Amino acid sequence: MANRDLFIENAKIAYSNFSGRGDDYNPEGQRNFTVVIEDEELAKTLIEEGFPCKPQVRGEDDVRYLLKVKVRFDNYPPDIIIIDGEIARKINEDEVGSLDRLSIESVDLQINPSHWVRGNREGISAYLRNMY
Repeated sequence: MANRDLFIENAKIAYSNFSGRGDDYNPEGQRNFTVVIEDEELAKTLIEEGFPCKPQVRGEDDVRYLLKVKVRFDNYPPDIIIIDGEIARKINEDEVGSLDRLSIESVDLQINPSHWVRGNREGISAYLRNMY
């Protein structure tokens, strides 16, 4: 199981739900986003370490991997810094939902793995620690 933070540079984000809106795939209030992993070797390592990294087949020879990352502000709030040109600004919990409306070119991430056990099931949840 993963026991170290994961650092990903120049990541692409898909399926952002920083506002925590409820829908068929997400209970109301749960903030999250998906990191697109193009590097198959990295994806295999993440899967071996227990991260919830799932393949997405887009064509015969076109597979990418998706890692769902949770965003929580209660116990250990993440540092989220928006950089626009030469201006950098930290955003807080009240502002984080605005990220759903932005076109994000790329992000640098620090993700904290958290081991969970429920009955006879166990796994790793990925939590955002820092994002630039």
